[in-house]
Amino acid sequence: MLLLSCQKLPDFYQKTKAAALTPRCRGIFVPSKKSLQTMKRTILLVDDCDMMRRFLAPIFKEAYEVVAVGNAMDALEWLQQNPAPASILLDYQLPDIAGIDLLRRLRNNKAWDKVPVLMLSGVKDVERRWQCIEAGANDFLAKPFHPKELSLRVNMIAQKATPHLKAAA
Repeated sequence: MLLLSCQKLPDFYQKTKAAALTPRCRGIFVPSKKSLQTMKRTILLVDDCDMMRRFLAPIFKEAYEVVAVGNAMDALEWLQQNPAPASILLDYQLPDIAGIDLLRRLRNNKAWDKVPVLMLSGVKDVERRWQCIEAGANDFLAKPFHPKELSLRVNMIAQKATPHLKAAA
């Protein structure tokens, strides 16, 4: 069984030869020209672990365009400049603003309040899960996790939210 955490990711990442992302300023990764032509739905991945961002992006490359950022301020900048993503994968512990605080900002903003958010955390504290759900997270997944479980959960919350996102647009 394959379980992932940021600490165990480098060896696995090397073995998978994950697809390269196109870098932009301050760790933001932008869609390639080819994917813009196919108009895939977007997932915003917010995690301060570079190896985790680079591993997770290829998991979703078939169905989504993945935009990966390393902190909350870059996530907010990207959200202000782009249409709302299909879903957001948000790490609980970020270097600038806590993931749960970014989640609260998203839920208090009419442009992003309906975007499904899956919180990720390396801490398996039950109270932390409850806080995230109470703050508006659609789901919570503790690291390490199996990539298939993450993929299934993201697809589930994105499908459930699709009618709401179309209505809000």
